[in-house]
Amino acid sequence: MKSKEKLLTTLIGTILLLAILIPIKSNAALQANGSTSTQKTISQWMSEIREMESLGGTLGLDGHALLYQELENDDNLPVSNNLDIHMQKNTEYGAMAILSSSSYGKSTPVHETSDGSLSTTTGNKSGVYMNIYNYNQKEKVAEWVCAGSFDYDNFFPLFKKANHKYKDYYKGGSDVPYVYRIGDAITETKGWHGSTKSNWMNYGHTSGLLRAYSGSIFSYEGSSRGYTNGGDADLRRLWASRAVVVVGNGF
Repeated sequence: MKSKEKLLTTLIGTILLLAILIPIKSNAALQANGSTSTQKTISQWMSEIREMESLGGTLGLDGHALLYQELENDDNLPVSNNLDIHMQKNTEYGAMAILSSSSYGKSTPVHETSDGSLSTTTGNKSGVYMNIYNYNQKEKVAEWVCAGSFDYDNFFPLFKKANHKYKDYYKGGSDVPYVYRIGDAITETKGWHGSTKSNWMNYGHTSGLLRAYSGSIFSYEGSSRGYTNGGDADLRRLWASRAVVVVGNGF
């Protein structure tokens, strides 16, 4: 009997040792690590954030996470999990920024922390944490928003094919002026809280839009000109972004 118990103990010990030593193969899922900001292109953010909703993604849901197949004007998309997760749009970022300066938000600018408050949209842990890029010192990280005027498939096919609910489309180019969209916090909040950069997209086919670019969360940058590989808002540049989650029936 003792020999059987000894054999069983040895067998269990061997299995545990193998479980520790044998590497586990897994498919990495996009998720926040709570410390640093991952940086990707707009195309990468659009697809990878949508994939968080699919089976095997960060949220572990069994549902669709289509993007290329979601035609721009098709509002009758398949629904399976009552959740919609996507890369933040400019209007969604703008709404967050405007709320931060309202009576529901922080009493001082988000980046002002000398009073002991946090750099969040409410000044405390319940708000959205923000990192504001310092253009002059090249510190911290600005944020891509899913916005643009990408009319040329060879530059950015994913944006054009994505459903309209996942993007803010602006008609643009070097000779096309900005057209106001409700809640996008562009012209109506220009210069708020010490924003030192507020440049609209200058070339529709190569420019994206960065927020929290310099001075405050109300700043923005859309220049794709400059430097060897284009300006900071060039579509090929790597920057941070955010996932927006909408929960409710019908998503």
